[in-house]
Amino acid sequence: PMADKEKILVVDDEVMMRDMLYTLLTRKNYTVLTATGGEDALLKIKQTPPDLIILDLMMPKMNGIETLQRIRQLDKNVEIIILSGIAIENMDQQAQKLGVSEIVRKGVGVELFLKSITYALDRRNAKKTELQKPKTSKGRIMVVDDEIDIRFILEKFLTKHGYEVITAQNGEDAINKIIQDKANPPQLVLLDITMPGMDGMVALKKIKEINNKIGVVMVSG
Repeated sequence: PMADKEKILVVDDEVMMRDMLYTLLTRKNYTVLTATGGEDALLKIKQTPPDLIILDLMMPKMNGIETLQRIRQLDKNVEIIILSGIAIENMDQQAQKLGVSEIVRKGVGVELFLKSITYALDRRNAKKTELQKPKTSKGRIMVVDDEIDIRFILEKFLTKHGYEVITAQNGEDAINKIIQDKANPPQLVLLDITMPGMDGMVALKKIKEINNKIGVVMVSG
């Protein structure tokens, strides 16, 4: 039998954006629900829990962060991709803390955007099967790279080999995640040297300041 199509909820106050994403994702054979804002999104999630949520950060009334907090109260595990028009440091960090799989800038190429969706859904499915397996991990590894492809390939490879993998899309994100979970640090960090924002060398210095027992392998193109 055909597996049920994966459900994606698109939350954006701009009708053009909703329309575009609806068209793009239905063509890719996903079931798409749309919501005009936070309140609407929460209603839809209660009615039909989605596999993935694409959430605009900048919305009137209830903004993306508030919506995100409320979504997390309803569902701890649903994959969420943030769509953000402009980089807002503070907002991006808050979003990361609330467990987001990607932050995608509006205007990013369609291909990359679709990739982040495929990866998020793959991750969700992997988590589902993980839950059925006995949990013994060889160790925690953090993969830090601004390129989604590389993060994804390494995450898949290492998970397959029995490691628990945390990913971060840049230096700041990596540091935040290590600080948030100080009690459970990664034993090893695979750290990309050249990244926008905080580069790998600065990130290395900061990781060692937080916990110098964490092993770091620098990864260079």
